[in-house]
Amino acid sequence: LQQATPPTTAALLPHPSQGEHQLVLTALDPALVCHQAVANVVYDTVAPTVTVTSDAAARLRLGGVDVTSGIAAWDVSARDDTGKLVYYKVSSDRTRTLSAVKPGGRYTVRVLAHDRAGNTSSPRTLVVTLARDDTSFTKVGPWSRSARTGDYGGTHLASGKPGTALTLTTTTRRLDGYFLTGPNEGYVDVLMDGRRTARLDLYAARSGVARPVLAQWPTVGLHTVRLVATGSHRAKSSGSSVLVDGLLALR
Repeated sequence: LQQATPPTTAALLPHPSQGEHQLVLTALDPALVCHQAVANVVYDTVAPTVTVTSDAAARLRLGGVDVTSGIAAWDVSARDDTGKLVYYKVSSDRTRTLSAVKPGGRYTVRVLAHDRAGNTSSPRTLVVTLARDDTSFTKVGPWSRSARTGDYGGTHLASGKPGTALTLTTTTRRLDGYFLTGPNEGYVDVLMDGRRTARLDLYAARSGVARPVLAQWPTVGLHTVRLVATGSHRAKSSGSSVLVDGLLALR
């Protein structure tokens, strides 16, 4: 009796379907006793897709699709405008907050998704512009700096005295304000390049955050925004405070 050499590998039939398959291994031992082992294997040659979104505080939300074996990890890197690598991490976390980044900075984020079979997605890139925090403004008049839970950058500026102002000059095509709202807040005037363009009402029955678009332009340019406390408020408000948390300058 001639005995065959037991195989050490096995191959699926040509063009197997993507997904899970049952592998059955049958063998005879030297005593001609039949033994059988059963296992499930996944055939996956399709790369996953990847998605990424960000807010102005550098918080990333990662996603994607891999219907066969599932996404195992996301590979995230970020570089500043000089090309310097400031962040790199591979993990299964679906949410990330970029570290070693600066308020007002602009970063190119690159994301790859890896599935459980070892396939890697095409890269997805995203340009993230971070908001300027309250320390970016030039102050005119008395402004106090304090902290409230959820403040961007950890603090905000407050003033209710008429004529006190905050000024910032930056290169941008769109400016979004970050203001705190609440039952004690009043009006703030917005001056863009020396011309008053809006009066904002910061009153709200409960404390919150307002992020209005202050100005937009068709192209990128150098602009100066000035936020002026009016010292006035609507009838429902018990005060005229203006609380400024930051400013987002998009390019």
